Amino acid sequence: MRQETIRRLKSALWFLVRLNLLAIPLYLITYFGYSVPQFQDAWAAALGQSLGAFGYENVVDGHTIGVKAGNTTHQIDFSWDSTGWKSLYALTALVFASGIGSLRGKLRFLAFGLPLIIFVNFFRVDTTILFSLATDFAYFDLVHTFLWGGLMTGFVLAVWYLLFFKEKDNSR
Repeated sequence: MRQETIRRLKSALWFLVRLNLLAIPLYLITYFGYSVPQFQDAWAAALGQSLGAFGYENVVDGHTIGVKAGNTTHQIDFSWDSTGWKSLYALTALVFASGIGSLRGKLRFLAFGLPLIIFVNFFRVDTTILFSLATDFAYFDLVHTFLWGGLMTGFVLAVWYLLFFKEKDNSR
């Protein structure tokens, strides 16, 4: 029993070492302020289409969306962080830091997990904007930072945890 505990602790330690090494590029990207404006612009255009489908008149200029609600036009800047790149990176790092599964299995899992994260992030941003427009942005920070920030973190961890269930079933 004691050796099993030591084996699990070593496994956890190696996971943390790999995860922290994989986090270095994330820190560098954040520190140097790297972004992909074309990606932001594409997200803003998709959000403009979605808002239009909900009946909101809007104008997309790059990664800024001007949305008319009542007599007011709100300018929404779609930031690099709003693209969900950190969630995508975190899921990828968690999967590769895990000591389970083959490379092929991890890539197949990411082929499922990354689009799912993209979809949920789009839903997150879209619902935050729609709710904010309905409440004249009175609760934007609450919804954006506290509610969705925590939910996205939990969602990424839950999707990653699916890999363990999948691999556990495959090892039987």
